[in-house]
Amino acid sequence: MFVHKKIREVARILKNSKKTMVFSGCKIVENEIKKSKNQKVKNLFKKNVNRTIDIDIFNRDPVFAWNEILENFYNPIKDWKPNIIHKTLYEFEKANIISGIVTQNIDGLQIEAGSKNVYEFQGSAQRAVCLECGREYHIKDLPKDFKCPRCNRYLKPKLIFFGEPIPHKTYSKGMKLSSSAEVIILIGAEGNIMPTSAIPIVAKNNGAFVIEINDKPSRYTNSISDIFVEYDMEYVMEKLHEEMNK
Repeated sequence: MFVHKKIREVARILKNSKKTMVFSGCKIVENEIKKSKNQKVKNLFKKNVNRTIDIDIFNRDPVFAWNEILENFYNPIKDWKPNIIHKTLYEFEKANIISGIVTQNIDGLQIEAGSKNVYEFQGSAQRAVCLECGREYHIKDLPKDFKCPRCNRYLKPKLIFFGEPIPHKTYSKGMKLSSSAEVIILIGAEGNIMPTSAIPIVAKNNGAFVIEINDKPSRYTNSISDIFVEYDMEYVMEKLHEEMNK
């Protein structure tokens, strides 16, 4: 199969790279939705929830915003577990094959898989933060009144709301990673969300070799990708892991 030849070539490139980063996108989440038999999951992101994740709406009515976010974002994915993509990336990080991951996904599964150097550019639906003291809470431990027990101030979901910038520290680290990468692996990225979608372009402009793994072409395919592995992403990552262990 031609895809196996490409996987072997990707493995050769990764073995010779001194600094490889990963950029993961929403197609990974979409595939999980397709596999699910849960209708609530099937409806994930279909509802018009833009009004809910607007920072002005949250500031005016945090209880309403929290209830909507729990229903539309957290509850449908709360039982999800890391898949072969997340697990393989964790193994690659542990083996120093990759140096970091910039992700557009809000499910928190890459961190749950064990990865340490993960930069969540859109935030996380798994955590909440107190804007007063900075203390973070997992959603499973969220107080029923949505308030920080220490400060009595409403906690904020650690999502990036409409009207909010990407946190400076996260953005800076992601840009630094992309500026110095020899190789960047794009997994499930479509290139539709700015400014996050600029990360692969920054890497390319700084000389990185671009490997794209996706089940169909993206905006990157004919513009910056040097190798495009068009196939089931979980299958490709499983076989790539096997090749890297040879």
